[in-house]
Amino acid sequence: MEQGGWQARLEALFAPKPVDLLLLHDALSPLTRLAVFCDGKCLYEAEPGLFSAEQDRAFFLYADSEKFRRASWEMLRG
Repeated sequence: MEQGGWQARLEALFAPKPVDLLLLHDALSPLTRLAVFCDGKCLYEAEPGLFSAEQDRAFFLYADSEKFRRASWEMLRG
């Protein structure tokens, strides 16, 4: 099923509460990944413990990207 199909089904299921659907992939930024795993709710887990393992991975990817985020911020500030 396409992302739009999932979105429509979830919105119908959880109405009137809003639904934000994000499909995870390797190109997702560490900042977005961390926000998803800190604030998001797991609706499906392919194997037990996967969500928890990905939470840990998201934190370490975010921590590892700190020097790049800092450099970008410094360039923007001038």
